[in-house]
Order: sequence, then C-alpha cells, then structure tokens
Amino acid sequence: MLEPIADWIINIYNQMFGSGDVFDTIKRYNDLYVQLLDTDVFQMLAAAIMSIGVAMMLLFFFVDLADKIKVREFTMEQFIRAFIGLLISFFLIVNSLDLLKAFVEFGEGLAGMLNENSESARFFENPDNVDGLIEGLKDIGVLPSIGYAIKTIIPALICWIGNIVVIFIAVSRLVEMTIRTVFCPFAVADCYQDGSRSNGIRYLKKFLALALQFALIVAINVGIQFIMKQIAGGDAGMEIIEVFADGRFNEANTKEFLDNLLGGDDFWLFMGLLVTKIGLMIKSMSIANDVVGV
Repeated sequence: MLEPIADWIINIYNQMFGSGDVFDTIKRYNDLYVQLLDTDVFQMLAAAIMSIGVAMMLLFFFVDLADKIKVREFTMEQFIRAFIGLLISFFLIVNSLDLLKAFVEFGEGLAGMLNENSESARFFENPDNVDGLIEGLKDIGVLPSIGYAIKTIIPALICWIGNIVVIFIAVSRLVEMTIRTVFCPFAVADCYQDGSRSNGIRYLKKFLALALQFALIVAINVGIQFIMKQIAGGDAGMEIIEVFADGRFNEANTKEFLDNLLGGDDFWLFMGLLVTKIGLMIKSMSIANDVVGV
C-alpha cells in the first residue's frame, strides 16, 4: 500500500541526511551559466559591452582628474593614484568574464567539498536499494501502512516546498549572474574612489557573494543534518539504513527504517529543523553578502 509514496520516503531521507539533491540542482544551473559564457552570441555581446566599458572608464578617469584640479588638490601623487585606478579598471574590464567564471567555479568547488560529508544519502542512488525498499513497503500491513502514510504527509510536504525553494533560488541566481556578467564592464569602470570600497570593487564582491551562495546553501543543509544526527545519536543517516545492511528488505526492517526516519519522539523537532533549513536557504543571499562584506 505504501509503494506509491516510496519516492516521498526516499526524498525525505535525502533531505534529512544528505545534500546531494540540492548540490546537483544548483550545479545544473551553474553549468548552464558556464555554457552561456562560451556561446558565440554572448562573446559578441560581451565584446561590445567591454568597448563601452572602456569608454566609460576613460570618462570616469578624466572626471576624477577634473574634480581634483577644481578643488586644487591635483598633485603628482594624485595623478599616479588615479592612473593606477585606470589600470585596475582596464584589467578588470578586459578580464571580467574570466574573473566572474573563476568566482563561480570557486563557489562550486567549495560546495562540492561540503557535499562530500553527506555520504549517507547515496544509499538510494543504487536502483537495487530503491527496488528493495518498495518490496519491503509491500509487506507492511494495511493498518500500519495507513498510519505511516498519514505521518509521511507533513515531512513530504515540507520537503516538496524545500525542493521548490531550491529550484527557485537556482533559477533566479542563474538569471542574476547572467545579468551581472553582461553589465560587469560598466560597473568595474569606476575604481577611482575609496580604493577597495569603490563602486567597481563592490560590484565584484557582490558577484562573489552570489557565487558563494551555492556553498552556503550546501553548508546549511550539512549543518541541519549534523544537528539531526546529534539529536538522533551518532551518524543517524547511516544507522537508519543499517537495518538493510544484510540486504533484506522485509516488513520488520522496513518498519524500523520508517520509525527511525520519521524521528520517533522527535518527529516535530525534526519537522521544525526542516522548516528552519528552508528559511535559512531563503536568507542565504543576505548571509553571503555579510560574508564578503557588502
């Protein structure tokens, strides 16, 4: 009777004790961003934007010099500082695509390192284990099946909302990275005021925060999993699936798996942690901004 909701059960397990699904979803859109940078159309657009960016850079340079002359602060030192700003702006404009791509790859690499701590969720990547779970669910009686089905609805709904949130973040992040990449030459053209706090540097730091959001989302998932494991005791994700260690997916093993998965006496605490994870993922961009200082 529980076979139709086997996917729900596996999704709940993966959300509680793994970050692989989250990592794969965001990585898919990261890869789309990298592929977009390599297209001929985008390269032509980037070249045109860079040309305009260089013109804006020169405009900012002469305006900055004019302001210094106007207030009688123009010295050789001021000229050298402005010229250094010009060189920095030119370097950032010409290498903007490579630099932003490196930011994205850095964020993905960091997320990958964090994702390696979620080995327990790989259990159901094996189709044989999925088929075994389905067979075990068939052995559970009608009345217990109804109870498990009812108790599964709430975590399944929360996990479904979590999946929607991750997809929304991944898509909106892809769109924002693309737009920021297109207009990056305009933004970094101004590196003349306040040094590292200039408009150009702040723009790059904002993009770096966007790239690090990937790693932060994975870190949030790993952190919530760690709390759940501490509450349940030991490496809970692995202990839950150890009931299937001998390869038997019978009624007793499957019931024990479901009882442990749904938290037992800690059911509502586990549900609260799942909701907390969703809230933190929604706030991940503001956290990333704090990390890089923008």
